[in-house]
Amino acid sequence: MGTVYGEIDARRSSLFKAWRACFDGGSESAFPVAAGKAGRFSNPAAYLADECASDVLAWLAGAGGEADIPASVADWCRLRAVQETDQAHALRPLLDLKQVVRDAVGAAAGDGELALVDERIDALGRYASDRYVESREKLNQIRLDEMQRGEGLMNRRLARDRARREGDAV
Repeated sequence: MGTVYGEIDARRSSLFKAWRACFDGGSESAFPVAAGKAGRFSNPAAYLADECASDVLAWLAGAGGEADIPASVADWCRLRAVQETDQAHALRPLLDLKQVVRDAVGAAAGDGELALVDERIDALGRYASDRYVESREKLNQIRLDEMQRGEGLMNRRLARDRARREGDAV
């Protein structure tokens, strides 16, 4: 493990504060309701943002690979998909992570080490993008199934009403 990972681990709390602000900031906020006290049920967006940021920084400081990306990233992507946020804004904090890390540990690390960190963050971004798209597809399939059930019910009622009218006409 290189010195950049030690620096990330040593500065994890300051990195968390700087990166967590990316989740809340901007006019197109990544988490419109993430500000305030994070509670699993009282404020699930803030809770998932905190959990995701903390888990990702622990993963980034460790030696884990793509297979070890925290499950909280998938939970966060699922929430963002349900919130109907477009993919670019939903995943923006992951892109911001590169700059936050570079600002915090750039002087203590060489370009080669930062390139390895960038590759890991890119892998995280690909994983998150896949989870986001899967969640959107599932959500759209649920909506389609609901519409088809409604259409089937409507067709059965129309057929029943048509049969009653034809029975009355005879």
